[in-house]
Amino acid sequence: MSFGNRHARFRGRVNWLPSSVRRFLVPAGAVVAAALILFGIQYYRYRFVRHNSDLVRLLPPGDLTIVYTDLSLLRRAQLLGLLSNIKVASDQEYADFVRQTGFDYTRDLDAIAIGTDASQTFLVGRGRFAWDKLKGFAAAHQGWCTGVGCQVPATIPGRWVNLITVQPDVLAVAIGTSPSGADNLRPPGRRVQELIPNAPVWAKLSHSMMLNPTALPLPVRIFVISLQSAGSVTISAIPDRLELEATFANSATADTAMRQLQMQTRILTAALSKEKVDSASIGSLLIGGNFWVAGNELRGQWPVRPELLRALE
Repeated sequence: MSFGNRHARFRGRVNWLPSSVRRFLVPAGAVVAAALILFGIQYYRYRFVRHNSDLVRLLPPGDLTIVYTDLSLLRRAQLLGLLSNIKVASDQEYADFVRQTGFDYTRDLDAIAIGTDASQTFLVGRGRFAWDKLKGFAAAHQGWCTGVGCQVPATIPGRWVNLITVQPDVLAVAIGTSPSGADNLRPPGRRVQELIPNAPVWAKLSHSMMLNPTALPLPVRIFVISLQSAGSVTISAIPDRLELEATFANSATADTAMRQLQMQTRILTAALSKEKVDSASIGSLLIGGNFWVAGNELRGQWPVRPELLRALE
């Protein structure tokens, strides 16, 4: 049926109405349509996280080590078990949190961006959150809530956990010594509009961590020291490999760092050859590194063996 025929049939259906009603329906319909359009524009305008990459841009500026994880992608690829060994609290604390709030990151969290330094940690997560239950959790742990934010004393004396709702599907958390630390996470984001790696898991190392990498495992620490002159260092995790991208002031500096990494790889290979190497260990991963320079950028890859993935689950 053509549009003209459908329009004629619709017009015939309403012609039985009084002319005064018909005159009212036309402007009323226009008003409703305009209101819906304006609502949609306002809703989209004030929805600060439209893509998962926006989570990173809500993190505050500063020298933070940033870690991003797309949990929904890992979930679809059945690789979520890779995060099973990561603990942000004791098993009992996390179990209590799940029981009281109904929130479980393995099921309810789709993506998260974490920024941390020596004194504070910021998290911005996208998923499904029961805000009323989160408020109840805060009240049950000597905390309080005002508007869309809550402050809760942390298990470590003198530290606080701050929560705010950025939008219905985005929760921001600040952990540090300030009971108002979440103010640093209120939108719009203040972080520089930097390029976001196209990888399900990636980390950008802060300059302070590069200069003092004591928190990293020893084999990784040795490699990081070789990159201390870099302006930025990003490590991305693809299911079958790790990728390195480091930016330097010039190609000569990048080439020097590449030679250092190659030398460290040879030293580690020689050291591990004297003992039986577990194919699922960090050492076995690092000795497979391959590095090259493109302009002022140093690139690298480490193949990830299936045994290592299984060991991490």
